[in-house]
Amino acid sequence: MIINNYKIVEDKYKTGIIWGYINHNSGEIKFYSPLLSKKIEKSLLEGKKFINIELLNSVIYFEKQSFFQKTNNIITSVFREKIDNKLNYNLIEKKVYLDKKTNKWRLYKKKEHVGILVDLSIENINDYKNIINNIVLKHNENSRINRVKLSNIIKIIYNNNIDLGLVENLDDIFLKKWIKTKNMCDGFIELIKLVDKNQYENEDITLYIVTNSINMNNINIMYDKLMKNGKINTKWKIINIETDEMYLNYLEQINI
Repeated sequence: MIINNYKIVEDKYKTGIIWGYINHNSGEIKFYSPLLSKKIEKSLLEGKKFINIELLNSVIYFEKQSFFQKTNNIITSVFREKIDNKLNYNLIEKKVYLDKKTNKWRLYKKKEHVGILVDLSIENINDYKNIINNIVLKHNENSRINRVKLSNIIKIIYNNNIDLGLVENLDDIFLKKWIKTKNMCDGFIELIKLVDKNQYENEDITLYIVTNSINMNNINIMYDKLMKNGKINTKWKIINIETDEMYLNYLEQINI
C-alpha cells in the first residue's frame, strides 16, 4: 500500500530546514522540534555519520541514500526538508508505504526490480559472465536485484550483501553451490514469486532470461498466460538472451 500524507508546519524553523520522520505504526508525518532540527542539521553539515538523540533514546544515521532513526532496534524513516519562512504556512507532503515484510510504514522511493535467470547447463557458461555482469551493472542504485534461493541449473545473480559499485569479478556475486534438480520453467515461476514479494504498485520490473531457444519458448508461453490471466501486468518486461545462436563478442558490446 502506498499513500500520500500531508502535514502543515506550525512551528517556526528559522534556519529554513526542517527534519522529520514517519511514524512506523501509522504512516503519519512527524516533525522534530526547531531546536532538535537545528542540532541534527549541524551534525549533518559537520560530516558526522550519526547523532544521538538522548531525549528520544534514539540515534539518527546519515547515509548516502537515506536518513533513518533507530530506537530499540526499530528503524524509522527520517527526512530533511527545506521550507520558505516567508510563506504564511508550509505544507509537507510525503509518499509512504506499508512494508510487506515488516508491516511498518516507511518513506517510499520508487525502485526498479531486476530478475536474472541463467541456465547453468550451458557448456560455455563462463563465456557469458561478462554479459550477465553488464546486466547487473547497467541498473542504477535504485534497482533491486532478485535471485532465487538454492538455484541449480538456474543460477540467479547477486548477493545483496555486496555493493554493486565494487563488483569487479562476477564470481563474487554468483551463488557458490547448487543442486541440479530444477528446470528453467520452475525457476521462472520462483523468480516471479520472489520479485512479487518485493515490488509495489507501478514499479518497473525487468526479467533477464539466459537459456536456449527451447526453454525460452516455453517461458514465453508461460509469460503470455500469466499476462492474460492478470497475474502480471505490462510493468513486467522479459528480455530473452538465447544461447544457441549467440555471438558473444557482439553481445558483450550491446547496452542490453
